[in-house]
Amino acid sequence: MKQLSFYILFFVLINCSSVYSQQFSFDNGVIAPFQVADANKSELTLVSAPYKDGNLALQWLWSAPATLKINSPVTFRNFRDGVIFWVYNETPRKQPLVGEFFDENNIIQYVFHFGLDFQGWRICRIGSKYMTGEKRKSTNLILHLHSPQQTEQGRIFIDRFSYVADVNYQNAPDAQQPNNTENNYINHWNSLWKWESENIYDLSLVETLTAEQKQSLQKIDLEILSRLPKSANTSLINSAKNQFSLAKIRKTDGFWIGSPLVVKPDKLNDDIALSELGNMMLGFALDSKFNSNAASKQNYIDLWDYALSQGFAFGSAMGNNHHYGYETRQIFQAAYLMKDVLIASGQINDVAATLSFWSGLPETRTSYNNSREGVVDTWNTLLLPRLIAAMLIQDLPQQFRAAQSLVRWVNGSLEFTPGNLGGIKPDGTIFHHAGHYPAYGVGGFAGLGDFIGSLLGSEFRLSNSAHSNLALSLFA
Repeated sequence: MKQLSFYILFFVLINCSSVYSQQFSFDNGVIAPFQVADANKSELTLVSAPYKDGNLALQWLWSAPATLKINSPVTFRNFRDGVIFWVYNETPRKQPLVGEFFDENNIIQYVFHFGLDFQGWRICRIGSKYMTGEKRKSTNLILHLHSPQQTEQGRIFIDRFSYVADVNYQNAPDAQQPNNTENNYINHWNSLWKWESENIYDLSLVETLTAEQKQSLQKIDLEILSRLPKSANTSLINSAKNQFSLAKIRKTDGFWIGSPLVVKPDKLNDDIALSELGNMMLGFALDSKFNSNAASKQNYIDLWDYALSQGFAFGSAMGNNHHYGYETRQIFQAAYLMKDVLIASGQINDVAATLSFWSGLPETRTSYNNSREGVVDTWNTLLLPRLIAAMLIQDLPQQFRAAQSLVRWVNGSLEFTPGNLGGIKPDGTIFHHAGHYPAYGVGGFAGLGDFIGSLLGSEFRLSNSAHSNLALSLFA
């Protein structure tokens, strides 16, 4: 009986895998099972630029209305079953790409939208639970992708396409898919788009700064620089050059190509993650700034064009980006060292917007929410990056307000937190992950120290209660 049960279970698992764990690569030169609904409206070809996996991607050239059909049946067996793929869009559009899953009777059962108001690569990543539609039948479904409405013609590129049995619940909503998870999961790491799209500054914006306010910003600028590398690091520079060479990052036919850039949980052997991007950026920044290496300066500029194209950009969360703060520190450091270069290259506004988004700076547009979780992570990995992001804003009144609001937020984060939420307790203990976690508090205190030190000599300072609570925790 046990042996029979084993074979039944084995058959079920094999069957499930064949039904809905499907990955499609175009590197074998095969377009199927992708096909157009009307050959007079669409054309499919494989191209070597751009791509997000291997060295080929699918180009869909269309005249509206057009439909791309993925003629491979899929079955959704639980709420995490879904679809993941990357889209390269050339022209930002207000109307979305629409996905519809049809059953065998040609009835639409599941629907999702994917925003196209961007240029470059973005990830579509959604489980069936977060799609709309009747959802009365979940077997043998065929996906149809419909071209955006109110657009006569265009093209997009698709790569890294898969039906998966587990679209992780830690999906990070973004501008392309703001509803790809549920509210219970939109906290801390997953909140980038929520903060950006919902939070509005409640501090007034002054028209012009006083001499004292300008001086405060100048002092912060000098203090931040004092906390960044002050000389070339040969080992890091050589590592950056080696990684850059291996990644083969270059521009071809108007597209930036090379090793695909993804978040750490999605990384395959030929990919690079955000930490490797940061390593290259900081290495080239040091070589440019302290060795006056013109080639490294250009490589740094090229890396930002490549990164923005790959999806490390404003409004793009890149999928399951959990704990991104640990991966991106060097990116922020390099950007501040190279801010003059970014201004001269014309990239500063795109970089500032990207780093504001990825640091979570928009969270601080309003006062601290003492019901939020994970504040010690933010102290540890994102406080100085948030200050850097604020200081990269080119409009001085907006820069001042961003810094002012950030300091207010930090003051609030140092108030005692209720229950087992992360932060400081009335007896000075520090909580993280719903429990007493003094070891992790060390990193949090270090981040606070860098942040507070960067305010020295400016008009920005912690409140008396914030100072008192921090001192209590440090000496508890």
